[in-house]
Amino acid sequence: MQQPSKITEYLETVRQQIRWKKAQLPVLEEINNHIIDQKNAFISEGLSEEEAADRAIAEMGDPVVVGEQLDRAHRPRPDWPLLVMTAAILLLGLAIQVLIGPNHRNNGAEMFQKQFI
Repeated sequence: MQQPSKITEYLETVRQQIRWKKAQLPVLEEINNHIIDQKNAFISEGLSEEEAADRAIAEMGDPVVVGEQLDRAHRPRPDWPLLVMTAAILLLGLAIQVLIGPNHRNNGAEMFQKQFI
């Protein structure tokens, strides 16, 4: 069984901090590319592959801190126009039910309150 590389371990730790699943893959690809680029630069300076990987990872910083910062930066944002339209349509539907419902003059407010709840 092959041991996971240090880069893979680093990326996995970062991934565990990012809660939004859709953001994980692109973010991890970007980090991986940065680490590989920096590792290759260190190799071209004469370091061994293992030393180059270690230094490239060290330059990225603590994976937990990096992951937490990326989690804050990549939070899903609600689609406010869609939520407002949904609420408006819901309220309009409730109002129509009150206006055209049976015995709307006698218990319209009570029916609206039951429907609203």
